[in-house]
Amino acid sequence: MVKNVSFHVPIIPIGDLDEYGNNLLDAMLAGKRDKINDIVDFFKNYKPQPGLKFNKKAFQEAQQAEIDKEKEDEMKLLQDTMKETMMNMMKRANENIENLEEGYVFDRDDPDFKKIPIMHPNTKKHTFVDWFDVLYSVCDPKRLTDEQCVDVLEIVMGGSY
Repeated sequence: MVKNVSFHVPIIPIGDLDEYGNNLLDAMLAGKRDKINDIVDFFKNYKPQPGLKFNKKAFQEAQQAEIDKEKEDEMKLLQDTMKETMMNMMKRANENIENLEEGYVFDRDDPDFKKIPIMHPNTKKHTFVDWFDVLYSVCDPKRLTDEQCVDVLEIVMGGSY
């Protein structure tokens, strides 16, 4: 049965449908859940079911239940992946902390720390964003924690911030 013909779109014959099959086809096409090829494959093996009434509401509810179940499964998978990622990040952070606790001695004469410019109102050669980029470009390769970066800030700037 051809309802609307669009030019340059091939017609796919699916066989004779009874009222139930016709309503089911309309609901499947309207639902946009199933791919066209899957719908065609389904109706290639379709057997007419005389006397059976199609319940569109029940069909839509069943489809919605499947969609909800799939979304729930996707969310669970995403949560599990996020938990695993967080656990790995925490494990790496703990390893980094253990490595840092072995000791990093701040040295005022460290050549890397001399790359950090002094921020002063009279010298407007850079912004705070640039300054923090330089600070972290020095602290990150040394694998310093944020507390240790603040210590570096105090050492370079003098005083407490």
